[in-house]
Amino acid sequence: MGFDEVIEDLVVSEYPTRAAYQNRFEQLRDASHTRALPISEFLTLFTSCGLEVEQVYTDHLTPALEQWLANAHTPDDRAGKVRAMIEQDELHDLSGTHPFRQHGAVYFRQRTAAFVSRKLNASHENSS
Repeated sequence: MGFDEVIEDLVVSEYPTRAAYQNRFEQLRDASHTRALPISEFLTLFTSCGLEVEQVYTDHLTPALEQWLANAHTPDDRAGKVRAMIEQDELHDLSGTHPFRQHGAVYFRQRTAAFVSRKLNASHENSS
């Protein structure tokens, strides 16, 4: 019998160019951001660690762009680049974050996924 693990994180598009676009503006906003993964990479990673994913829940956050930048204390030069990227994303659907304007503010969607898994015992990991 295994034990349950629950991991929740930001996820990006399965399409590499779209994922890279979102990761780029995430990195500009916050230099500590490394790379958000698509769901398929999480599943591969968990399997390689002997975890069997039993459930995946998806949701999204809808931050206001200016508050999101302020929360990370994004320097002005980098914030300007993020704004420009989000504006291009709004016009050309470059990342899947679906930027939109409401009441004079810009918002976008950050997709999240929660993975419920359990650690398999060694006998299950080695059988095929």
